[in-house]
Amino acid sequence: MGQPKPIPAEASLHQFKRLFSTNALDTLLHLQPITQTEPNNQAQTHDPAITNLITKFSYLFTEPTSLPPPRPTDHQIPLLHNSDPVSIRPYRYPQFQKREIELQIQQMLSQGIIRPSSSAFSSPTLKMLGQIHKQNLQVLIDSGSTHNFIQDHVAKSLGLILEPTQAFQVLVGNGEELNCYSMSCQTPPLPG
Repeated sequence: MGQPKPIPAEASLHQFKRLFSTNALDTLLHLQPITQTEPNNQAQTHDPAITNLITKFSYLFTEPTSLPPPRPTDHQIPLLHNSDPVSIRPYRYPQFQKREIELQIQQMLSQGIIRPSSSAFSSPTLKMLGQIHKQNLQVLIDSGSTHNFIQDHVAKSLGLILEPTQAFQVLVGNGEELNCYSMSCQTPPLPG
């Protein structure tokens, strides 16, 4: 005759706590039957003024495919000198969320919104050495920053003197071209 099939029953709070404490649950779903209603045969009518307004500004509802244009004010998070990255363990995601996150990351990579990085601060820093006008040039570019230039007060705090120069372009390893209007013949000591 065999064993009878188990009959599904509601789990108690104690049972859920036990399952969570032993990591026996990956995803918790609450399923509920949906009652199907009869389809409404009446076509929905919209106010023509609203329809015209939506049509006129339809570009506002399209999915963005690139970064917005530069703004007068960009934001940044200034770090302390010689600071180390914060040690935070990665979040654990359920499998269905992980797939969605990976899909969104691939979309942003293909659109050029983000770039691959292996930096400890999650933003690639590129050191380039070269010569311009027979002078050694050392460029330190943080492509995760909102600014790819050195500000006067930062140069002063590093002990650098920025001198105006004839404008030239610097080609960064990621293909980005930067215009340079001033440079320093000094090289600050790099940490570590």
